[in-house]
Amino acid sequence: MRHAIAIDFGGTAIKGALITENGVLVSQTCVPTESEKGHAAIIANILAVIEKLRTESGDECVGVGIGVAGPTMSTKGMVVQSPNTTMESETMLAQIIQDKTGLATILHNDANAAMFGEIWQGGAKGAQSAILFTLGTGIGGGVVIGGKVFDGGFGVGAELGHIRLSKDGPACALGTVGCFEALANKDAVLTAARKTIREDIADTKEVYTLAQEGNAEALAIWKDFGYWIGSALGNYINIFNPEMCLIGGNIADAWEFFEESMMTETKACSYPELFAMTTVTKAKLGNDAGVYGMAHAVFEQSNTL
Repeated sequence: MRHAIAIDFGGTAIKGALITENGVLVSQTCVPTESEKGHAAIIANILAVIEKLRTESGDECVGVGIGVAGPTMSTKGMVVQSPNTTMESETMLAQIIQDKTGLATILHNDANAAMFGEIWQGGAKGAQSAILFTLGTGIGGGVVIGGKVFDGGFGVGAELGHIRLSKDGPACALGTVGCFEALANKDAVLTAARKTIREDIADTKEVYTLAQEGNAEALAIWKDFGYWIGSALGNYINIFNPEMCLIGGNIADAWEFFEESMMTETKACSYPELFAMTTVTKAKLGNDAGVYGMAHAVFEQSNTL
């Protein structure tokens, strides 16, 4: 059975998985990104994950796929910018990894990778048109048109998190004020919680737990969060007229607390006919969507060579 090594490279962790051609996840491993140690350390950590998984694949590893948090130029295998890490801009990461390992290597934006995964083994299986938000440190986006993941003319497209929704508000990692990503990412939830609940709120899981306990301030934070998700979602429904919209990423676990306000605002921001055509649901693969997607991309490329 052929295997692919799939890497999900984010601001906090580098997750790797060994996945078979028929979609079985054989093995996983994860190491800290250690962004504070600099560019070379990040690449070394990616290579360490690959080598660990490679020893488990025998001689049947057909390649490596890397999903990267931030804009990528997939046609060149380039990380255009990695706003949540210290990896240098315009790093030819695919070529570096290929040269070091001897394995054919490709890369995509992590949200596009998640979209590949949901189309292959997840909630968008069989869909001809779909969009995906991945909610976390940033907000990634994936778009399916005609059954294929769309990433623009140069592989940098579908940055759905970087639509501007307000003339005010915090700046995103790329410097845009009022950006969707800055209004509805992990830091937005934490900032609101530390302002209205307690200064020592540790993470979004704590805000979720407080909401489960009925804390009014926590419930209000998730309601506002849903408002911004819905504002963006309604606009994208108008643009793409998708069959389905998937919401994934770590923060999607709080779905029960933001779904109502999200759907109310989505309906308010989209044409009634288009809204009625669209299914809005949680993504199915959770945090594994990106590794499934990059494995699928590796197999697709190997089948065309």
